[in-house]
Amino acid sequence: MPHIHITTFITAPVERVFDLSRSINLHQVSTASTGEKAIAGVLNGLISLHETVTWQARHLFKTRQFTSRISAMQSPHFFVDEMVKGDFKSFYHEHHFKAAENGTILIDKINFETPYGIFGKIANSLFLTSYLKRFLEKKKCSDKRLCRNAKMESHFDVNLNTMQQSKPGLYTSLSPALLDLYDVDKSIVVIIDVLRATSTIATALHNGAKAVIPVDSVAECIRIGKQIESITAGERDGKIAEGLEYGNSPFEYPREFIEGKTLVLTTTNGTRLLQMALDKNAKAIITGSFPNVSAVCDFLLDQKQPVILGCAAWKNRVNIEDTLFAGAVINRIGKHFSINCDSSQMAAAMYKDAKKDKFEFMRSKNASHYNRLMGFGLEKDIRYCFTEDAANTTVVYTEGKLLKK
Repeated sequence: MPHIHITTFITAPVERVFDLSRSINLHQVSTASTGEKAIAGVLNGLISLHETVTWQARHLFKTRQFTSRISAMQSPHFFVDEMVKGDFKSFYHEHHFKAAENGTILIDKINFETPYGIFGKIANSLFLTSYLKRFLEKKKCSDKRLCRNAKMESHFDVNLNTMQQSKPGLYTSLSPALLDLYDVDKSIVVIIDVLRATSTIATALHNGAKAVIPVDSVAECIRIGKQIESITAGERDGKIAEGLEYGNSPFEYPREFIEGKTLVLTTTNGTRLLQMALDKNAKAIITGSFPNVSAVCDFLLDQKQPVILGCAAWKNRVNIEDTLFAGAVINRIGKHFSINCDSSQMAAAMYKDAKKDKFEFMRSKNASHYNRLMGFGLEKDIRYCFTEDAANTTVVYTEGKLLKK
């Protein structure tokens, strides 16, 4: 397999060189000699992880198309683009960035394979490898000139800032214990407590509940229940807590029962995370579960704001079900966000493995909360809580209450 290795020094900070190397706009400028044009996928701005772009250009006397995908990325150190469709049998391009005195060392490593067997190998040795190397070296020279040119650098600074702002960040906090690591005050926080709090909340509001008031203790639930006309609910160890009327099962709140009523619900993990987000001045707080996953995704896309997918976990211990929901959201709308977050990548990968049968995935992984609820005979609840869009309602926290938007 032919290999090309090119090292370039650019007098610009590593973060800037990393972004410029992902810029669709800059690539078109620096490859003007071959008429490179993005015609599908990401058409301008900065290409991100898992995104694709289709280029059209004239190479070796023919107009050709080449689709590549960003298959790996760690900002600002490296990213990889791989051919999805094109004239090569395979094409794998590693971009490495190393901070150096007064600039950045950029290392390009390319491995490619041509079709046509022995004839392809002959083409490689006669002209193709040298052609590609000259093309890339010429492009790198153009990139260096653009970085050194103050006027052009300023122009691309403006473009890059606009591009970066056009894609807000998305992060996943796998436990309330990790929330301090994120910029909560700049983000919408999605409270995720799949089994079963946020699933039950979405169901109650979808079925016409006036409001849901989340509290963190049985005593507080009872206190509020005495002050206002409401239904008090909560469980401890799989049973309705002493002094309360109803439990945490979504099946306890059909429309004919809950419509027009206020539900005061005591939860432990979800309410704690919600309070943490409030204390840190989150820009907005919504709740997320598989029964309202489409509504959550639509809301986040509409807001165009940074997002933290906050997993309530279990007593600060990471759990599978909340991580799966974060992965489901990323799977649906991740391409509209800038994702530089390993926990988000982990969640997305886990969801891809589980999405065909989430219940069976939980069973096969011996998930702790699955086992806990199965021990209480709540298989029906678990299956419901993994049913996408069963209660597709946007749930927003406002002045102490969760309301249907």
